Amino acid sequence: MPPPASSTTVSASPPDFLGEDTLDLAQAEATVAAYKELLADLGRRGLAGKAEVSVKLSAVGRALPDNGEKIALENAREICRAARNAGTTVTLDMEDHTTTESTLGILRELRKDFPETGAVLQAMLHRTEADCRALAHEGSRVRLCKGAYHEPETVAFRDRLDVDKSYVRCLKVLLGGQGYPMIASHDPRMIQIASSLASRYGRRAGTYEFQMLYGIRPEEQKRPAAAGETVRVYIPYGRGVVRLPHAPDGRAPAEPHVLPPLPDLEEVGSHDHSHHRRRRDGRDVALRARPGGWTRRPAHGGGEASRARP
Repeated sequence: MPPPASSTTVSASPPDFLGEDTLDLAQAEATVAAYKELLADLGRRGLAGKAEVSVKLSAVGRALPDNGEKIALENAREICRAARNAGTTVTLDMEDHTTTESTLGILRELRKDFPETGAVLQAMLHRTEADCRALAHEGSRVRLCKGAYHEPETVAFRDRLDVDKSYVRCLKVLLGGQGYPMIASHDPRMIQIASSLASRYGRRAGTYEFQMLYGIRPEEQKRPAAAGETVRVYIPYGRGVVRLPHAPDGRAPAEPHVLPPLPDLEEVGSHDHSHHRRRRDGRDVALRARPGGWTRRPAHGGGEASRARP
């Protein structure tokens, strides 16, 4: 069982810089530069101790025609190095099933030098319970989500009930293991099940966390935080309108979900729930709070950051 979290444990909104599926080397390099700028900003503002960034490998060059995987690894390594220098960590986002093995392979390489690098697993894939077992070791940070990609039934569960059952099986593996589970769900039923399992396995608050997207079921985000749980909110940032390609339960919605605008974040204070700001270059960054403090981190598609104090 991991040690209890300290009073400086991160738990907030991770920024994710918009720009996945990059097919241009210059764009991949620009994405790396944006992450490094964000990380330096977190360090300057004294927020890095409670922050984390999430990175999609497709945004840093994996799909490039020549040596894409090698380029993505080196770019991710550069971001991990900048994160460590700033005093924070990186989580590698998972994409569609054709990239799962590649992502886990790059994760293994990164963890040789940066063992704190987080993984993401999608419960809808048939393979995920086994991947959870492989990654549920001490010091391993693993985010579990249902998955939002339209995957073939040869590799994924297509029925919602089957996905839910897989999610619970994976929760049992992660919460019963030695790592740090990051439970990504907006489903109140899954959140309740996760809390019950955490209690069954003797998990204390701060040895796992819940993660949700900014603007999706905000009251559900506040509820576990009010109960003393660590809750992290993901904030996509970048230029243009951010639209979520899937509903909170992972299904494609009839209409794209447009994120609500973020308030100006030049004011940083101790509010009860969350506070956001917009950087002068137009990127949105967020701070969010747990009971008694703040969290901040960059978001998917570009950058993502979060920070919180228990």
